[in-house]
Amino acid sequence: MAWKPYSFLKMKIFFLFFLNCLFIIAQKEDRYKMKFVSLIDFEIVIGTEENGTNEKAPFGFALHTYGGLKFTRRMTLSAGTGIIRSFNKQSWAIPLIADFRWYLNPIGYQSPYMFINTGKYLDIGDSFSTGQTAKLGLGYLIESDYNFFYTIELFRFSRTFNLKNSASNFFVNGIGFALRIRL
Repeated sequence: MAWKPYSFLKMKIFFLFFLNCLFIIAQKEDRYKMKFVSLIDFEIVIGTEENGTNEKAPFGFALHTYGGLKFTRRMTLSAGTGIIRSFNKQSWAIPLIADFRWYLNPIGYQSPYMFINTGKYLDIGDSFSTGQTAKLGLGYLIESDYNFFYTIELFRFSRTFNLKNSASNFFVNGIGFALRIRL
């Protein structure tokens, strides 16, 4: 078989064309990159007791911080901790929380979203040994800068505390309002 110079020239042209296509593809911005997200929130909560004591409605505040990943343009999964103060029971709690959020619009734009989080309370103080928490709510993301956002949230929560020196539990259900900063 004889060597044909025109086929070698075609192969060079094809190779150069293919190489240029690779450079063009490499210059194109990625559609999505997984990113770290951080949330800091301050909550005010008002609830109702369900342990039969008929005391006034629990009132308190919570301060949380979450760190996690933005898996898609509309979904984040985070874990966090914080501190919760109940004024009626004069108690403190430290939760360890897993948080899932789904945004209607891609993150980076003003958007309504829904969230669910759940977790456990650590043993702190003389009143409670451990406990569980669950929260479901809606929020709205307000864009301040592409990497810095404010959010407002309304949510329904349920908390269970295991009492020390007793076989009974303390249940609190309620509603809350939160202001968050998302980095």
